[in-house]
Amino acid sequence: MTTNTPTIFVGPDTTQYHLVIFRHQDCICLFVVNLGSITQSFLDQVKDILLPNLGFIAPIVNAISRKLVKVDQFHYLYFNHMNLALKNTLENNALPNDVSQVLNKMHKDFEIDKNLNELYIGTQNGWIVGKKSDQREFYIVFDQKTATLLEIAEEVKKLCSSYFKDIFLD
Repeated sequence: MTTNTPTIFVGPDTTQYHLVIFRHQDCICLFVVNLGSITQSFLDQVKDILLPNLGFIAPIVNAISRKLVKVDQFHYLYFNHMNLALKNTLENNALPNDVSQVLNKMHKDFEIDKNLNELYIGTQNGWIVGKKSDQREFYIVFDQKTATLLEIAEEVKKLCSSYFKDIFLD
């Protein structure tokens, strides 16, 4: 840490402060410090106080960020025909044409066969899963090319219990 910190302006009267940035592994701490009180001694004291605590917190932050990254390995579309509720993380213009075609085909299959409530399709780019319960449809696009059907089925089970506890029951 050095005393060369950026100056920021805060509030309607644009009071000047230092922005102190301290990073340890995946943890980043930001401090807004009065302009006149920053010295190398002050920064060394902050480091001495933070380092032991961040050593404890960093593995926890690491574990949480790994879980969040794993969650981002899928996109979904949920539609409830009864109240027209739509939840969507699919970007229409970023969706490959073949994925759009598979999603449309799954929807048609659900409409044609009223007893059909679950479909798993493996593609070159990953997996596409469709689930239907009453008038609700849930489509998940996984970007995991090397995942097995068993692994995807387990992920779908976790997602449904996390996001739709009482809707898509096995």
